Amino acid sequence: MAEKKQTHRDSSKPMTTTLSQEGGKKWLYALAAATAIALIVVIYLILQPVAPIVSPNDVSNASGPMKLELFVRAGEPAEMAAEKTLKTVAGNFGPVVSFQPYFIVFFDGTDFQAAGGAKEVELAMRRACVFKLFPAAYLPYVDCVNDGGTQDNCARLFAVDAAKVKECEGNGEGRQLLEQSSRVSQYLKVRAFNSPTLYVNTSLFTQKITVTSVSKAICALSSSPEACAHVPICSIDLECQDATRVGKCVNPGQSDAKCEFSEPNTVNLTVITSSECGACNASDTVNDLKALFKGLSVTEIDYSTADGAERARYFGVNALPAFVFDSSVEKGEGFNALKPALTSFAGYYLVKPDSVEVHQLISRPEQNASLTFFALSYCPYAAVAEQVLADVAKTLPNLSVEVRFVAFSDGNTSLAVPGGEEELEENKRQTCVQNLYSPQLFDYLTCRNADLNASWNNCTFGMNETRIIQCVESGRAESLLANDALFAQNAGASGSPVYLLNNQIRFTGVLSPSTLLKYVCAANPDLGGCAAKLSKAPIDSPEQGCAVLTPSG
Repeated sequence: MAEKKQTHRDSSKPMTTTLSQEGGKKWLYALAAATAIALIVVIYLILQPVAPIVSPNDVSNASGPMKLELFVRAGEPAEMAAEKTLKTVAGNFGPVVSFQPYFIVFFDGTDFQAAGGAKEVELAMRRACVFKLFPAAYLPYVDCVNDGGTQDNCARLFAVDAAKVKECEGNGEGRQLLEQSSRVSQYLKVRAFNSPTLYVNTSLFTQKITVTSVSKAICALSSSPEACAHVPICSIDLECQDATRVGKCVNPGQSDAKCEFSEPNTVNLTVITSSECGACNASDTVNDLKALFKGLSVTEIDYSTADGAERARYFGVNALPAFVFDSSVEKGEGFNALKPALTSFAGYYLVKPDSVEVHQLISRPEQNASLTFFALSYCPYAAVAEQVLADVAKTLPNLSVEVRFVAFSDGNTSLAVPGGEEELEENKRQTCVQNLYSPQLFDYLTCRNADLNASWNNCTFGMNETRIIQCVESGRAESLLANDALFAQNAGASGSPVYLLNNQIRFTGVLSPSTLLKYVCAANPDLGGCAAKLSKAPIDSPEQGCAVLTPSG
């Protein structure tokens, strides 16, 4: 299971978000992790960015003694819930707090991009103008719209002059406001999958945004005894915690809210494990499931036994460890939260393989001491992962490392990648460098990742550039990339960073050299170099990555 560290939105399905290359001009990828869905994200939906960073004061309109700064995707359900919560909090605390919204859009000096496309950009601009012109009415107004009211009716109800808002949108002021949001979002590295993100007095708020949690954070810093005397005990069931009993919040978010506890229902779980997958750790997932189901009863069976193999065959399991619930899970307190990560079969429920951080694809033949990395050359997360991969490859000289590229194929001869023709050309050059000068591949990658806008010729380091060009233009590169795309599809790799260890063990995300070394050596304990001490930075973020966009995405 993924450690609860960074992003809180991740999908194996392509999304429509684009991302600006760090310091560059290219609009790139879906801001979705490539393959895995961290199960804890499905359960709690509360993971947040890495660390508190003070936001630039010159772009904030918040003026009260206690600032609430909210980063959101305009019009998304998560925005609606967060704004409804903060409307209640702001009403309870009055002048003790001030509110400032930021919209997660990206500006490259020419135009804006957002996860929901042009409509989201348009809505973000309108709301930025509403806040600029009518800050006191903003939260009631957007809550009214979010609840289904028309913009005109909600504007009249809360004295928002629609004509002035429209003028702001059309005279360039709205674009300036979105530029400010873009600048602060990028400064704090708040991405679309981080929505909503809240800062309380410039410190990152790392809990789920509820009336209770936000109020307690304010009260920890505020000297407003009158408002703090009425903070509700709970706003959601998760705020009613007990080691063995199920907590339920009664009258959530109200001054008379209280927690009631009951004995949990028994939930039966069978885990089919793999003694051959040293990097697979079923206990992490089991521990997360125990936090979700207080009455969880676990039975473990190894796939190498006759019973384990037969159960795997019956359920059509092709990845281990496998987690199988019987129908008792339907009465478990966490069933609705877990349901998106489950598939049903003959009265049983199986956790989807991609919801498990590290898993073994048992249908694939094993190739010891091998590591395949699936790349997207314009993905900034892949760039970080490639530097880590280079460090591990240097430490483990007997490990066979190869880079394969992910692309969408239309079924004929054409390949498509999120960055368009420019990225496709770079993929061709990189696959040719690997084919012709494999010992120098990571030198080339490191150089190119530093500045994709610079000339690729600056990174050849004595290679024969003519040979690389011939490889690209002759069709050889196209053939190599087509093979890579097919291999990636068969391995279930739809983005980057995705790894395939020993041709069986798949995992994703930005990992530290220390963690990647641990995974490789757990599966290959006799590999020389495993005793090395490598860096634990960057922080492991299995959820981070870029996904390929298909035409239907």
